[in-house]
Amino acid sequence: MSATDDDMICKDFVELVTEYLDGAMTAPERARFEAHLAECPYCTEFLAQMRAVANTLGGLRDSV
Repeated sequence: MSATDDDMICKDFVELVTEYLDGAMTAPERARFEAHLAECPYCTEFLAQMRAVANTLGGLRDSV
C-alpha cells in the first residue's frame, strides 16, 4: 500500500482515539480514522482496549 497525504499512520490514530470515542470528529476526520481502522489490526485492538477502559471507568463512576 502506498502512503498518500490522506493516509493515517498509527501515531495519528492513537492521538485521535478519544475524539473518536466522544463523537467529536468531523465527518471527513471520522472517515479517515475508520479507513485506517479497517486496514490496521493493531489499531483495531487498541480501540477495543480503549473502549473497555472507558466502559470500566464509566462503571466505576456510577458505583461511587
